[in-house]
Amino acid sequence: MEIEKLLNGKKVSELERTILTYLSENQKQLGSLNIQQIAKATYTSTSTVFRLAKKLGFAGYSEMVYKLSNHGLNTNFSESVSENARLFSNLINQVFQENQLQMIECGKCLSHKEKTIFILGTGYSGIIAEYLYKKLLGKGNYVLFSNGADTNALFLNNLNRIDIVICISKSGETALINDKAKKAKLHNIPIISFTQGGKNTLSAMSDFPFIVNDQNHYDWNNIQTSQFYPMLLFYLEYFVEKNF
Repeated sequence: MEIEKLLNGKKVSELERTILTYLSENQKQLGSLNIQQIAKATYTSTSTVFRLAKKLGFAGYSEMVYKLSNHGLNTNFSESVSENARLFSNLINQVFQENQLQMIECGKCLSHKEKTIFILGTGYSGIIAEYLYKKLLGKGNYVLFSNGADTNALFLNNLNRIDIVICISKSGETALINDKAKKAKLHNIPIISFTQGGKNTLSAMSDFPFIVNDQNHYDWNNIQTSQFYPMLLFYLEYFVEKNF
């Protein structure tokens, strides 16, 4: 039982156990409940709730509610942090391993430093693309950036000087990005892409498709927790370090 794990051998009264049961059953609402509401709902008193918090090792009611609502009754704070750290470590290692061969081949293409690079990205992907643009610009590279919604003239008028196109699109199906990638393909300009999976239009037409998997594959509006953007930003630092 989760409550027993939280108690870790500590003895509590029946009233205190009633409070713990209420906390367990209403974990998602704890952040919006004050100590008076907890006491009223459990037919106890604020002093009883406060004593329980102290008995469990918390500084007071606020700390107890914060940690229970954010980390649950089945683990402590340090365990939660460690588990999340291990999860992120495993995910980022997967990104590095899956793109290892791609990085080697892409590195050969980018070995000549004096290349004109055009970076494309829109929406949330555009934020990452602009970061990459500024990063490369700061390192002295000749680089252009478009958020996808810019006029085609910016892209078309520079086609004769573009050596590499880098496209960032979580779905790989963003028309504003793919239309420009198709034009680059027609002019035999190598395309580097970063998407969440290999089975999409952008990856299929790319010379160097990098994959950064996301657990919420169809969350196009980025409502749910995303792995794609933070892990891609992390990976791009390595990508820049290796190639520029």
